[in-house]
Amino acid sequence: MRGPGRGFPARVRGWVAAAFALAALLPSRAPALGPHEVLLLVNADSADSVVLGSAYARLRGIPQHNVVRLSVPCGEDGAPPVAITKEEFERLIWNPARAAVAERGLDGRVLAWVYSCGFPARVADSPDTVRRQGPSDLSLTGATFAGCRWPDADEVRALSRDGRAAGVLLTPIPKDGFFAAVRAGGTLPRKTFSMGVGHEKRYYMECPRIRPE
Repeated sequence: MRGPGRGFPARVRGWVAAAFALAALLPSRAPALGPHEVLLLVNADSADSVVLGSAYARLRGIPQHNVVRLSVPCGEDGAPPVAITKEEFERLIWNPARAAVAERGLDGRVLAWVYSCGFPARVADSPDTVRRQGPSDLSLTGATFAGCRWPDADEVRALSRDGRAAGVLLTPIPKDGFFAAVRAGGTLPRKTFSMGVGHEKRYYMECPRIRPE
């Protein structure tokens, strides 16, 4: 019997094994997010992205109707750029994905976007911060969650003022002061920070709708 990842390129075996492990942890009857409520984004220019996306779709039961193949150029080594500009994010990812959702009649049905590997990890607030991370840059999932918009603190306060929404403003922690901040304020909640930029780093969120009791 062939184990997870066998037959796949060596550099993506870990991703495939992780996908198998994830599938094993998922309950047979998911009470929150169904496969038809997921939009799976695959970078057609990355062989790794195609392989992992196919494995995830098969294990999770994602309909092909919910799989969107995008074209984000990769380097000669097959790896995507670490960062892209807001304009590139909008042109290469956001607009094509939104167009596919509309054309396929998925508006109002998709509750989460899931990225395969083979995508940039960061969206730069300006072309000047593509090579070096800037204070207003967003992660790929952050830019997606924000709807291709960069909300500022005043907008968060305004949206939260009427009681129908909640906003959280986090003070940036400089890397050279990280350990001092932990010593002074205690351990941070999980997933509220991330250190490093490597293109192998990927996150996805599957979020059920929150309903009142």
